[in-house]
Amino acid sequence: AARAISSRDAEAEVKVETEEELLEARLTDAERRLQAEENLLDKERLKLQAEEALMLKKAQQIQLRERDLMLMEETLQRDKEKLVGSESKLKVELRTRRDRAFRLGGGREALDGVSDLLG
Repeated sequence: AARAISSRDAEAEVKVETEEELLEARLTDAERRLQAEENLLDKERLKLQAEEALMLKKAQQIQLRERDLMLMEETLQRDKEKLVGSESKLKVELRTRRDRAFRLGGGREALDGVSDLLG
């Protein structure tokens, strides 16, 4: 009877050891899978950080381009105002010369000469 008990105890011990080994194997496998998932997450995180940095750089480039365009627009507006002012001065000068030429007695022929000079 003692031998039977001892045999059952041995079988139970072997069964428990086998179950422990299976549980350890499952735990090790689960740990490996978890580590693999963590590695994938780390790669994705790095990829997202790189994309974010690229988007930030592009946003900065866009801001610089917008600033450059604003400056160009301001310069064009100033140049336009100068041209309008110059055009007005030239028109006044043309009228003054035409009037002077007409008064000096050249009449129509003098006016044609001034027009030829001014284009």
